[in-house]
Amino acid sequence: MIKHIFDLVFSSFYKPIDAFIEKPWEKQLQTFNYILAHGRRTYFGEKNNFSQIKTPEDFKKHVPIMGYDDLKPYLDIIINERKSNVLWDTPVKWFAMSSGTTNDKSKYIPVTKESLKNCLYRGGYHMLALYAKHFPENRYMLGKSLVLGGSQQVNTIGQGIFTGDISAVLVKNLPWWAKRRRTPEEISLIPEWDLKLQQLTDYAINKDIRSFVGVPSWMLVLLK
Repeated sequence: MIKHIFDLVFSSFYKPIDAFIEKPWEKQLQTFNYILAHGRRTYFGEKNNFSQIKTPEDFKKHVPIMGYDDLKPYLDIIINERKSNVLWDTPVKWFAMSSGTTNDKSKYIPVTKESLKNCLYRGGYHMLALYAKHFPENRYMLGKSLVLGGSQQVNTIGQGIFTGDISAVLVKNLPWWAKRRRTPEEISLIPEWDLKLQQLTDYAINKDIRSFVGVPSWMLVLLK
């Protein structure tokens, strides 16, 4: 029953995957226009003339190539002044922390609800849909997923804005059905690496583990 529901749900993702393959340029333009529509109402969009951009060529003309340091002033406005409509037209409540730059100890990468839904999670749905299509006899959904993420805990920087390793951000925002199938969140977010490995091992030893999710090099250490 569970497998049947799984196959029905993820079969709905086959059609858009085929569309990406058959009409890649049209799909890219669709995404381009989606970004422009949301960006026009932002401080960044107004400063870079998004209202005058109609084509990718217009975009190259009006928007310069930027690095993290170029975008940092916008991020400071979001984080320090709690402003909305700066880089995106919905509130940014999560920032993934990356490695440092010459000027800062850490990079703060904004993670919007749209990027979680339309990029990170949709990519996961597509992966599962392809897996189900190519391996129709799979029994993936009948067991648990052992997830080994980053070691950084989620922290708050005030007034509803949170930061953490990208894997920690994903863990805190997983859909309910994925949370039910994975290793417990309280283990995944343990900052001490050795303690995390030990508790994951203790948890998984008597569980029906059907998949491993995480950085391959880290997972190899756990399996050993």
